[in-house]
Amino acid sequence: MTAVRARFGPFLPDVPPFGSEGATVIKNALPVQGGYIPARQIVPFTESVTEDVLAATFAVSSAGSAFGFVGATNTLRKLDGTSFLNVSNPGGFNTLEGNFWYFVRFNDLVVGTNFNDPLQKFNLLTDTAFADLATDAPKAKFLLVVNRFLVLLFLNENGTVSPSGVRWSGIDAPTTFPFINILTNARSDGAIQTLSDRQILATEYGDITGGASGLTSADAVIFQENGITAMNFRGGDEIFAFDVLEGARGCIAPRSIVQEGGRAFYMSDTGLFFTDGISSNPLGANRVDDFLFEAIRNDKLELIESGIDVRGKFLYWTLPGEQDLTLAYSYAVDEFSLLEGLGVRLFVRSLNTAKTAESIAASFGGIDNMTLSMDDPIFAGSRVPVFTAFNADNKLGTLNGPTLPAVLRTKEAEIFDDGRAYLQFSRPFIDTDEVSVRPIVRETLQDQPQEKDSSRVIAGSARHRITARYWALQIETDEGAEWTFAQGIQGIFEEAGNRDPVDITVTFSAPPFLLVQTGLLLLDHNGVPLLVEDQLEEGESIAFLVTLDGDRLVTSDGDRLITSV
Repeated sequence: MTAVRARFGPFLPDVPPFGSEGATVIKNALPVQGGYIPARQIVPFTESVTEDVLAATFAVSSAGSAFGFVGATNTLRKLDGTSFLNVSNPGGFNTLEGNFWYFVRFNDLVVGTNFNDPLQKFNLLTDTAFADLATDAPKAKFLLVVNRFLVLLFLNENGTVSPSGVRWSGIDAPTTFPFINILTNARSDGAIQTLSDRQILATEYGDITGGASGLTSADAVIFQENGITAMNFRGGDEIFAFDVLEGARGCIAPRSIVQEGGRAFYMSDTGLFFTDGISSNPLGANRVDDFLFEAIRNDKLELIESGIDVRGKFLYWTLPGEQDLTLAYSYAVDEFSLLEGLGVRLFVRSLNTAKTAESIAASFGGIDNMTLSMDDPIFAGSRVPVFTAFNADNKLGTLNGPTLPAVLRTKEAEIFDDGRAYLQFSRPFIDTDEVSVRPIVRETLQDQPQEKDSSRVIAGSARHRITARYWALQIETDEGAEWTFAQGIQGIFEEAGNRDPVDITVTFSAPPFLLVQTGLLLLDHNGVPLLVEDQLEEGESIAFLVTLDGDRLVTSDGDRLITSV
């Protein structure tokens, strides 16, 4: 017998399973150093927003108060306990189909845009409702705070739409947009004095699709469909310098942009990339890019949502398509995994002020109705962001509920060189018995891998009766199973020869000499070979069928082929 140990993953669906160090199936688990931890369901702690949530942002004022805002189709709302108060500008809003809300924080000012309505502002120290940012501010599809300026991207200037247009406020004055002639670019005295200006990026790179600020090597980057431009403050008459980083690659999914430290991650027309403001580097090449384009519908690219869990060090991208799929990426260990059935509409980093036990219970309608523990960080008033998400019902919740059913597969391997292997039992390295083990096998590399019946783990081991040439093993945890770490699996194998499995029935119409002529040999119940001239008595049993080179034959279920005439 031979004991073979293998770790799970990493998730490499773009790479052929044999000869790779990765696996084609890693589902509902998150990669960490040395293994995986469980992915968990959303547990809502708020009421439902009555409209679809398009964006959300959280901020702490300079006075120490925490605020949460939601942009919906027709309203802007503020989180109050577990409900969302309407704090819209009188008259409401009309977010057109295909557009979304975007928010930025500029000191104690929260600024939002939906491109169709005037830019909105909310002062965290004084305001109770949103109001127009400035009468002379153009409309914009995207917002950035760069250095000491509020920057608007993809402009609508009094009805003139500039998909590659950039406009910035006066320095330290996010509500000030002095007049600039959009035909001649002539700046008013107010614009010159406050360093306010505008820039039209190269139109051959397509429409602006978003931006990110505070990168390692640039004050900001602006994404277009086919290019990336670095934006750096220079002062003087130049104010900002705009330098193209990528002339043939850009961002095709605006809400795929997610920032971690000094890097911005995004989805291009060739896959996932990241940039530090000076160069752009592949993230999903030869790993997940092909899988992404098969999973995502091309007409749903604008529905991709991204998020960051700064505590866990994970990035997430939802994959709008036929299934509810989310791609997870650990930037700590540089590995991916796939989540299925998470049900996320929007990821958001939440903040909250401390609440009393009475107010927490009251917000759920009583302590018996609570879906979260009183000790949950969302109620603790911590200034460290808590990773949360809105679910399909537009309820905000934490991702620390029951575990999702995980499926973790090893890489595919040939256990014995140029031979077949018989699996006797397996032992998964995971701290739960609420799990089953399923062999994934095939006889030739031209065959498609076959998923065999799973075996339940009892007292740490699962029994099997399978033979094959090429092997992978996967564990499947129960939904809600409590486990904390999965590392790999050990299989106990025995050599099964290098003949393919057969299913031979020996009868009086198939005498022994026929088997000998086809390369098989009969042994009687004492293990003595039966020669061609030997005669069998009626009812005498044949103990084993073997090959002429001495390998015992087994069935496709792993049983030694024992038969009788």
